[in-house]
Amino acid sequence: MSVTLVTGTSTGIGYATALHFARRGHPVVATVRNLAKAAPLETAARAEKLPLVIRELDVTRRGCGRERGGPRASSGTSGSS
Repeated sequence: MSVTLVTGTSTGIGYATALHFARRGHPVVATVRNLAKAAPLETAARAEKLPLVIRELDVTRRGCGRERGGPRASSGTSGSS
């Protein structure tokens, strides 16, 4: 089974993309730099019983996302500020 990984999901295009795929039945791993900002996505996913999990992933922080066997390498389109 494939899983859709969407980065930058706390707002904007990442948020909309994560919901788009989950609403179509795709299992989604939605990543955010700051878990405290994931509440709106988590609320939407729970209310609609979507196949979506949220994980912290900050591509600017070495080792972030590897705590639970995360990817060794990744490529994404999320911006950084």
